[in-house]
Amino acid sequence: MREKMKIAIITAGVLPFPPIKGGAVENLIDSYIKYNEEYLDHKLTVFSIDDKHINKTILSEYHKTNFIFINTHKYIYKALFFLKKRINKYHKYTENIYLNTILDTIKNITFDYIIIENRPEFVLPIYNASNSKLILHLHNDTLNPETKEADKIVLHCCKVLCVSNFIKNRVLDIKNIDKNKIYKLYNGIDINLFHFNHIKREEIRNRFGVKNDELLLCFSGRLTQEKGLYELLLALDLLLKEKRVKIKLLVLGSIFYGKKEEETTYKKMLQEQSCKNIDHIIFTGYVPYNEIPDYLSAGDIAVLPSIWEEPFGLTILECMSIGLPVISSDSGGIPEIVDNKSGILVKRSESFVKDLSNAILDLINNQEKRENLAKYAAIRAHKFTKENFCEHIFSILSQ
Repeated sequence: MREKMKIAIITAGVLPFPPIKGGAVENLIDSYIKYNEEYLDHKLTVFSIDDKHINKTILSEYHKTNFIFINTHKYIYKALFFLKKRINKYHKYTENIYLNTILDTIKNITFDYIIIENRPEFVLPIYNASNSKLILHLHNDTLNPETKEADKIVLHCCKVLCVSNFIKNRVLDIKNIDKNKIYKLYNGIDINLFHFNHIKREEIRNRFGVKNDELLLCFSGRLTQEKGLYELLLALDLLLKEKRVKIKLLVLGSIFYGKKEEETTYKKMLQEQSCKNIDHIIFTGYVPYNEIPDYLSAGDIAVLPSIWEEPFGLTILECMSIGLPVISSDSGGIPEIVDNKSGILVKRSESFVKDLSNAILDLINNQEKRENLAKYAAIRAHKFTKENFCEHIFSILSQ
């Protein structure tokens, strides 16, 4: 029997936990906390920003977990008065409230481990305030040779968990670190949630007027520049102009930014490009996490063309689990998820948009290939289950 541990979990402080407002990292945290609730007996303490929608009913699902909620808005009017709507400084201000409250709380408590979720900049302040062993769980490429005091951050962690080999190798590029404390820990999804639903397929397609002879492309994720939606809209324009194919595009997601000017600029770009083919594009806006499988079931091809170094790509895995053939890019950790039996990876180059449209056209014109990729995508997704993820993280903790 595994030894019981006292573990603190520091969430990123951007979205609340429990994940009432979604968030890939927050849902992953939820999976291993609920795994502990069902199978283990560790005593967990979770630090999260407060939210008015968190209530006793939501928290009643957790019996082995203590929550410490931090109200980062208690000085909002004072902050706005002094900062005069300077958005960047305001976000920094609320982050300081969050971190400083954590530091005040943990200085008199010793945990077996403090897990810091995706915030390498929290490591040194927490190390100085606590006697507990620190674990940094990286979901993004934020700890690498370019990171300020990267070697000290690694030095003061007993373990660094990385969501892919791509992220792990970025950490290993840091000079003079102990390579034995760097671990690969693949993310996982709920296979039972992300499964094909024929009834929902017909319902969603009917709701949005998708005809039987039309193929539905699916994009799922935040509508941010790095996710490549704009490039997908350009590729769609090429297909509709040059090939006159019978397709529509379903876009699941919403804008999520910290900087208003970036949101406005990119949103305007998406709007202007979408207007050229408005009859072929469906924007759903925000969709609750547990409803995403219903929408994906309506699709025929998932197109997720990340143009940045994607750390892992949970949405890709979710589409694969539904049984959708995937078209993505050769970025970051994506090649660790998608192989040539389950999807097509487009090389990021000057001809990316054209190559993306050709990859889509290839699957439109080749039903057998489309079906084979879909079959193997669903099989491969079973290698990345939340159960595997949870077992692995607690196995690393117990070492």
